[in-house]
Amino acid sequence: MSWFRRHPVLLGEIVGVAAFVALLGWVLSRPPSVSGPAGTVAWTEIAGSDTLWSGIYLGEDKIGFSSSRIVPLDEGFRTIDRSFLRLATMGAPREIHTHASAELDPELRARSFTFEMQTGDTVFRARGEGTRVFFSIGDGLEESLDVPELPLLSGFHARLLAEAAEGSRVELPYLDPSTMTQDTVTYRVGRREPVPGLEGIDARRVDYDLQGASVTMWLDDEGHSLREEGLLGMVVLREPRERALSHGWPSGAAVDIVELSAVPVDRPIEGARSSRVLVVRLHGPDSLEPLLQAAHGERYEAGELGIHVPATEDLQTFELPATGEEFAPYLAAEPLLEVDDPAIREAVNGILADEIDALTAARRLVDWTFNSLEKVPEVSPPSARNVLERRRGDCNEHAALYTALARAAGLPTRVAAGIVYTDTLFAKGSFYYHAWPEVWLGTWVPVDPTFGQFPADATHIKLVEGGLDRQTELIGVIGALKAEVVEVR
Repeated sequence: MSWFRRHPVLLGEIVGVAAFVALLGWVLSRPPSVSGPAGTVAWTEIAGSDTLWSGIYLGEDKIGFSSSRIVPLDEGFRTIDRSFLRLATMGAPREIHTHASAELDPELRARSFTFEMQTGDTVFRARGEGTRVFFSIGDGLEESLDVPELPLLSGFHARLLAEAAEGSRVELPYLDPSTMTQDTVTYRVGRREPVPGLEGIDARRVDYDLQGASVTMWLDDEGHSLREEGLLGMVVLREPRERALSHGWPSGAAVDIVELSAVPVDRPIEGARSSRVLVVRLHGPDSLEPLLQAAHGERYEAGELGIHVPATEDLQTFELPATGEEFAPYLAAEPLLEVDDPAIREAVNGILADEIDALTAARRLVDWTFNSLEKVPEVSPPSARNVLERRRGDCNEHAALYTALARAAGLPTRVAAGIVYTDTLFAKGSFYYHAWPEVWLGTWVPVDPTFGQFPADATHIKLVEGGLDRQTELIGVIGALKAEVVEVR
């Protein structure tokens, strides 16, 4: 019997993994990806004398490598990028392959691109044609979104910084196809200095903040990154091909992302799964306080957060579907939340039949999702339709499917992501990264279909609301938090 089958409700690690993979994608040079399943393209197919290789490290241990090539065209460039990562989640090994290609105009904006990430038998694909981006998971139907102009892919920022003056600040927009995130980054251009780990080589230092995490990179005169460091202690270092492929792999188990990103707590929390009140102090970087203020409002004050989960008998109910303009955003379809898909509609009709009481429906959907999904870790972004078909996943999959089903039933629902306490994964007890839905029952109530909880216990500490594009806001705090328990009951 596998570890996951023996511990079916302890699969919240995907938020940490998903956000971590997203930030890895940033550092690896996110130009989108692929043709064919990502794991099937031989490295020799993209190699050339101009191919650049890098090793990817956490501490002293190698966790992967990447290959990048840029080929001049008559007007612009073609890029080909590939990466491989070997990690673990709660002791289970995971291999992540990405393959990317793009055609760029002379200003390095993407006329077209493809992106593919494969983990196990799950493949996430994205492609861009002009200002329209398409994405899909597995064999699912493509969804699309429009962007205001030809996208600038963050992997090409370094080349645009090659001519920047020392002491300048440069703000650049980006599209990250792995999370559908559109944002801007401000780079602070420094002076030339020795590159750590590359003896005898000087390069220009550039610093920037990514969702609150401080990152430093060293660029050569052509705008190629020689070293990048800062996220969870990760380092991407330029290396010769053979060294990138073979040097530095750990002799034992792969680096475990869940353990690496766990949030230590000053004392064990007894009865965590039945708790209804939690008062806690979270300590972390400057980016933590804005997250807590936005997520909790007046419940967060002077560094102290109070969470109170109402008893079931105190919850309000109403007749489905909910009406009112204020609920529209929480009933609508979103990318990868296919509320209007016929399969989703059919499923919710089968689960709820003629049930129109909101409270009863919310509880019934928790029970159905908990009992219907096999508890296995995933890394790719969750599609509700794909989860319904495959009936497997971890907390992100459970939250996505529940949210789509609930919205299809007319029950206002949103996704929360943050941390939750466990005394099973770690000997001393810790918080770890997790996702769960919140439903409207007179107030926003946390529920947890991964744990089978209605309502969810008080150790669910929300940090952000929304899908993976919002969950990347956790990047600045992952691996940098500590918790101090004031009260629990």
